[in-house]
Amino acid sequence: MTLPVLRAYVDETGDRGLSPSASPFYATATILLPAEDEPELLRCVRDLRARLNVPSTKPLHWVDHVKTFPRRRTVAQALGRLDGLSVNYVLMAKASVPPQASGLRGSTKTFYNYIAGVTLDRALLAAQHWPGGRRRLEIVFGHVRGFGQHEDTMAYFEMKKSGRAETQADYGLLDDVKFDSTGTWLGLQAADQYAGILSAAILPDRVHGTYEEPHLLDIQHQVRRGPGARVLNYGFKAFVGPHTLPALPWWPPRGWR
Repeated sequence: MTLPVLRAYVDETGDRGLSPSASPFYATATILLPAEDEPELLRCVRDLRARLNVPSTKPLHWVDHVKTFPRRRTVAQALGRLDGLSVNYVLMAKASVPPQASGLRGSTKTFYNYIAGVTLDRALLAAQHWPGGRRRLEIVFGHVRGFGQHEDTMAYFEMKKSGRAETQADYGLLDDVKFDSTGTWLGLQAADQYAGILSAAILPDRVHGTYEEPHLLDIQHQVRRGPGARVLNYGFKAFVGPHTLPALPWWPPRGWR
């Protein structure tokens, strides 16, 4: 019997550099939903494009079209109403990368490939444990400028699939993986919004120094949860120091559970 399909779309926030001028965080946002539920997501993105007056020749981008608080509320609340959709976040605090991790520190491609591999693992784990039964995974990553056709990333994925790189995910469920431009896929444009929502919550506004966590709280029910409704290490995989997240002024005293 052929397993049903789980669709996934991945976008990023932050840069991949580790210099003093680089962003303090790098993160990926993955949206996952059954293939049969995808039309609802596509309608939502089309509606947001219309409401935000996004030109037909441009993809919906958080940094270009969702700059103000009211617009961000519009996006987060619309996405938060979608049923059957799950979200995975992978967050790397650059300060947590140890000095001895010369590969991650010495190459932006190695850094990206490592996070992309963790992101793919998390999506496959979601497919393994999807409510109602296992699903085959079809996943689209947003193309990263300067990576060509992502030959190195695909080779790293193949290493994980063959068992030559550590993973607990079942790569037998990986039906298709591709890299493409955001403008080609409305699903990638949705993933871009979820990435922006996380960024607004963990990085202070450059003008006022404030954090915009309400948007993340609007969609927190969609973040994948494990046993006991735990978020950390399930829908929210964070490579951070022990005080990084608690330092956020809005972070719950008992953590994000």
